[in-house]
Amino acid sequence: MDLPANCIVQLQSLLPSLQGVERKAAAYILEHPADAMAMPVARLARQAGVSESSVIRLCQRLGFTGYSAFKLALAASLSAAGLDHTLDDLTIDEGEMTPARVMTRVFEQTRQALEQTMLILSPEQFTRAAELLQNAASVTFFGIGTSAPIAQDACYRFSRLPMLVNCAVDPYMMVLLASRMGPGDVAVAISHTGQSRETLRAAEQARQQGAQVICITSYLDSPITRLAQVQLVTSAAESSAIHEAITSRIAHISVLDSLYTTLVLRAPSEYPDRLHQINDLMRQARRP
Repeated sequence: MDLPANCIVQLQSLLPSLQGVERKAAAYILEHPADAMAMPVARLARQAGVSESSVIRLCQRLGFTGYSAFKLALAASLSAAGLDHTLDDLTIDEGEMTPARVMTRVFEQTRQALEQTMLILSPEQFTRAAELLQNAASVTFFGIGTSAPIAQDACYRFSRLPMLVNCAVDPYMMVLLASRMGPGDVAVAISHTGQSRETLRAAEQARQQGAQVICITSYLDSPITRLAQVQLVTSAAESSAIHEAITSRIAHISVLDSLYTTLVLRAPSEYPDRLHQINDLMRQARRP
């Protein structure tokens, strides 16, 4: 898998999949990134309550040759724009908790999520996804729970193009449509955590049938990324104050919108005429 440009964003994305001492080391670095950057490995290990070898293994899991290379990347990450504070900081003093103040903080979080997504999303993986969609015999979007409306919106949007598009947000329909896919077809599996059983089952079935699988998720190391041939990973950071915050979903929608726009701009000469026809039909449908 391609490494993202920012190791802090990468570490946030990997944190849920880490266990034991590696998770302790990662959590300490995320809480004290500036301190970690200035520490030798022995001191960081003591502060985090782990062994030096655990810290080195974590660095290697992140794709670095060792702790020194990781510290250089950490220094570069700290200087990157938009990473001066984390998305988990949604706390507002009770006296300042006005609707306008809450609105401002939520918008700030959304902006940060999109900025961090631009740092972690692989251009190579995005290009591969666009090429697969452009050449697909059919495209089916899969999503369950809060990912369901994203899949439905993508289906609606991509249906404007001259391509066969399906959507499945019901567990039974997901299995049914996945079983009917084959070589040349593309499945787009959308899952914030990358662990939704129904979406995983559908993606696995589609791949067994010979289809290509693109996943859109918020976590680098998750079951869906290990299953899909193309991984589009967005920012995983969210506010702990709001369960299933919408920031990650906005990032997913932005990725899909970028793919749709790419296909329109790459489109053969007949695409503009097709889009004009669809837009005319939509306007007629809105008339009383």
